[in-house]
Amino acid sequence: MAEYRQVVPRDDYHYKSKGVTLFQGGGILSGFLTVRVLMYKLPKIPPSPLLYFLPLSGAIGYGIGSVLDKLSETRAMKTQLALEDYKDQHPDDFNLAPKPQYKDLLMPWSPVR
Repeated sequence: MAEYRQVVPRDDYHYKSKGVTLFQGGGILSGFLTVRVLMYKLPKIPPSPLLYFLPLSGAIGYGIGSVLDKLSETRAMKTQLALEDYKDQHPDDFNLAPKPQYKDLLMPWSPVR
């Protein structure tokens, strides 16, 4: 039977982004655009529906964007953990050659006068 290892996230790697993400901003924008499109279809009554629907649609768009962002973040974290696990299991594939020092790259120099 195959033996599976438990892969845990690294402590020094930050998987979450800071601020409003692309999905959240896109959700807010799509919510506002939906209200603008619906505004032309809804009846024009004195208490404008735009006033009530804009914050609501923005909040719904932000929520949908947050869910999409969480799914994207989870998928990126799984990919990152799989790559780190592969690197830990096969260290000989990732051996880097030692970097040459600056003094080794210089050619001998003698001034010609």
